[in-house]
Amino acid sequence: MQQKKLKVLFVRAPVISDAWPPIGLPYLATFLKQNGYDVQIDDMNIKMSHFRNSHYLDKIQSFEWQKTYFQEHKNYFDNWVQNVIDSEIDVLGFMVWATNKYITEFLTEIIKKKTSNIKIVYGGPSSTDDFRIVERKDVDAIVWGEGEETILEVLDSWENNKSLENVDGITFLGDDYLVKTNSRRKQ
Repeated sequence: MQQKKLKVLFVRAPVISDAWPPIGLPYLATFLKQNGYDVQIDDMNIKMSHFRNSHYLDKIQSFEWQKTYFQEHKNYFDNWVQNVIDSEIDVLGFMVWATNKYITEFLTEIIKKKTSNIKIVYGGPSSTDDFRIVERKDVDAIVWGEGEETILEVLDSWENNKSLENVDGITFLGDDYLVKTNSRRKQ
């Protein structure tokens, strides 16, 4: 199998309860590796677990709480962003839950301000809540539903400099600068 050029990093940003293991990201990574992509996983949620305690669990879905958490750990996040940029990855994929949605958005905004070379993809249960992130060009594609075939087609399109117009199961910014949602992919 021919090795693809794009390097991919999947990320689970904090804060997600430890009761929800990140099984989706290893499935996606394994599938993409079997199709020739260089894929790594960074579980920031586990790495940063020492920063949180049990009283967070009743507040973590609120914008204000996530903003405060992000600001309290800004140095950690700034270093993480710089390491991602320095690693020369091509695609950054975030698993988005209600409990890490705003932290993920803060990270993507910082990355896009520092470099436009990294494509950003969202997936997960809360990834489709707000399409303005696509309109602002912070996120290049949002994957709906099960992601294996969809993310493979997205990466293959980017690998071959093709449009995302024919990739089912995504929301993206079209060539006409309008946010588009393609047909849902069958499960």
